[in-house]
Amino acid sequence: MRDPESVQPTYPLSGLRVLDTGASTACALTGRYLARLGVEGWSGLAGKHLDSSTLRARNPKLVVTTISPFGSLGPYQDFLGTELTVFAMGGHMYRSGMLGRPPIRMGGAPSEVLGSLLAAYATLVAVRAAARDGIGHLVDFSLFENQVTSHAQSMVEVSYLGEETGAHAPRIPNEGRRLVAKDGPVMFSVMEQQLPLLAELVGAPLELAKTRPGERAGSNSDLQRFVTEWVSSRTQKEVYEAGQAGHVPTSYTASPGDLIDSPQYRSRNFLRDMHHILVGNIKVPGLPFRWMQPEPPSLPAPSLGQDTRQLLMELVGLSSTEVSRLFKAGVI
Repeated sequence: MRDPESVQPTYPLSGLRVLDTGASTACALTGRYLARLGVEGWSGLAGKHLDSSTLRARNPKLVVTTISPFGSLGPYQDFLGTELTVFAMGGHMYRSGMLGRPPIRMGGAPSEVLGSLLAAYATLVAVRAAARDGIGHLVDFSLFENQVTSHAQSMVEVSYLGEETGAHAPRIPNEGRRLVAKDGPVMFSVMEQQLPLLAELVGAPLELAKTRPGERAGSNSDLQRFVTEWVSSRTQKEVYEAGQAGHVPTSYTASPGDLIDSPQYRSRNFLRDMHHILVGNIKVPGLPFRWMQPEPPSLPAPSLGQDTRQLLMELVGLSSTEVSRLFKAGVI
């Protein structure tokens, strides 16, 4: 919830406050809050389950967004799902890991992170459409579908060619992961037409860059030996910068320390120093874009529920005694 008194128009998240009520009371308190504002048709919602159908029946202009593993339609609609479930069933795990070894899941929560971003985008589009047409929308977002659409090229191959071009070797060959510089792993992402550039970079004869029929690009063992020796005598940064200068797609496995020391991040003032009430002084990522106006202040995120008591009293109209009773009972 946003406090209108403290919002600065330039910074849309300024004045954001957070309450934590728990699922057992969230619906009832939301209905009571809307009724308190005098919003027509909401007074009877206190104590009821506020699903999307109930909300939109009360206000046809409302935009409601739901995010679930498989969406609200189809045979999987009631199935539970985790990051691992969606990553595997969405097809990404089939192409992850090393050839000849079990597939692996990407670290972190990529499906949830990407899903939340796209769901927010879809919601903004729905809000604009509702303001234009006077009709609300239900945005039914499926994390499963989100995963599939992020690597749709393989599905197009199967539907058009009858099989995936890499169906018998979907994951990267082991040699592609064995390149180790003096201080850590590096990788070349080279296509067939770039093999001559790679050979020139590592000092190999150009004839080794020729790919024989049925052979994977870069699988020539003689060329691989030149690449391995060249990489092992250099640092990650040296390999990366030389590869980029030679127009060879190159990357290296960066540690968190590498990210903090990155000259690119420093030049853009991407990492911000911040003091958090729970953990002290930390560096946090900033915005991955720039404004044509002054940068918004870097402030720590509010802790979950830090404003619960105040907001329940201000917005819902509960007394201090009532709020204390709810806390004591473990309801909130």
